[in-house]
Amino acid sequence: PIAAANYAILSRKAITSVGGRFGVRPPCCSGPYLFRDWQAKRKTILDRNPLWKGPEAAFSEIHIYAMNDAKAAEMAFEAGQLDCAEITVESTSPFEKNMPPDSFLEIHPSGRNYWLGMNQTNPSLKDLKVRQAIQYAIDVEAVVEATWFGLAKPALGPVPRGMLGCRERTLIPARGDADKARSLLKEAGVDLPLRLRLDVNSDALELTAVQVIQWSLKKVGIEVEIHSRDNGVFLSLGKEENGEQWQDLQLFLMSFIGGADPYYSLVWFISEQMGQWNWERFSNEEFDRLNDLALATTNEAGRDLMYQRMQDIMEESGCYRFISNGVMPQIIRKSIKPSFSPDGYARLRGFRPTKQQS
Repeated sequence: PIAAANYAILSRKAITSVGGRFGVRPPCCSGPYLFRDWQAKRKTILDRNPLWKGPEAAFSEIHIYAMNDAKAAEMAFEAGQLDCAEITVESTSPFEKNMPPDSFLEIHPSGRNYWLGMNQTNPSLKDLKVRQAIQYAIDVEAVVEATWFGLAKPALGPVPRGMLGCRERTLIPARGDADKARSLLKEAGVDLPLRLRLDVNSDALELTAVQVIQWSLKKVGIEVEIHSRDNGVFLSLGKEENGEQWQDLQLFLMSFIGGADPYYSLVWFISEQMGQWNWERFSNEEFDRLNDLALATTNEAGRDLMYQRMQDIMEESGCYRFISNGVMPQIIRKSIKPSFSPDGYARLRGFRPTKQQS
């Protein structure tokens, strides 16, 4: 992979030679570990690569277990079945108070982007002042404290801290301004209470976030009805290919996994993405132009300013209230020295034993 495990440059000749695709049996591997086996929804096994000319792999094999439920991973770790596991944010404090033997915690920043989106083509949200009122009404600090137990920080935009293009501050303060929100609603001539629907993934963390958002909005006269959706259903709501349901979208809490470059955090909001992942129906010529320019230039200082300006444009549109980039807590055996990427994902090739073992 060039930057992450979800995109890579492959040899056209090699892929064509095996019929255009190879499924879960790659014809060759490169790196300190070789792919041995994949068991659907269970585990993947990697073996040490004897032909690798770089630094030797620290372990003879690595077993990677697929666990969509973090609580199950926590139980497996406590039972001694795992050496490293991502845990839920609410479990960090109990583990700190009662740590399993010979274990420790690490809290890593996450490249994920959480935000409240607003469909600006919906009749209830067409007025910019209404959208701005929602932005000012939401107390992001309260949302983050309740959802991430003080472990995460309010987002400065889709581009996380430490990455090129991260802003120094948001245009609207994280604490919000309820009086400003009420004034904007009055200027817009809104009859209160304003009733809106908020769609969200059924993930427990995101449900906590929207409940605090609901509380913030109620204080300024906006009553929100939360609709919790199964992940598959939720991810279809804003896509035009699935019918006209996107027109009914009003508010929604969305989260995306980022990448190693700010382009990956912002490309989903260009005009061409309307009807796909741009559920806000946000369209801005300057934003689109800057997206192309930033991708084409190698001047890092210039790219930095372009990506910062793009996030300002997003916020000025009233379509977004940036929430957090989250965290990724990991619990680890003292028998290993782990390695993680800047966005919190395990770099298995960098894992080492703390004592001589294989």
